Amino acid sequence: MEIIGIILFCAAVLACAKMVLDPPDRSKDPREDEEQLKYLREWNEKHGKANRKE
Repeated sequence: MEIIGIILFCAAVLACAKMVLDPPDRSKDPREDEEQLKYLREWNEKHGKANRKE
């Protein structure tokens, strides 16, 4: 009987870990995507390969 409890506990832990590491899909926000692209463009202008001093 104890083995069933251990197996169920392990299954619950694995299910929780899967939810944390691979959350269910959520709808994308175009404004958030645009903010991320803007940040990446600005970061690349400041720190990109073309701006490196070698």
